[in-house]
Amino acid sequence: MCWLYCHRTGIPVIWIGPTQFEGMSAPMFGCADCIAELEHMIWRHFVRKDAPQTPASTR
Repeated sequence: MCWLYCHRTGIPVIWIGPTQFEGMSAPMFGCADCIAELEHMIWRHFVRKDAPQTPASTR
């Protein structure tokens, strides 16, 4: 089962690492589509982080 966005079952998934919550740990798995979306979100995070910050306009 995909543990990411789609929650589909019966599809190929890969282990993407352990998750931790309140002292408990469980394996996390993702399908190709959800891994692609996660990669896209990570790239957007770094692009925004590295983008020059513009000051807020004053009125």
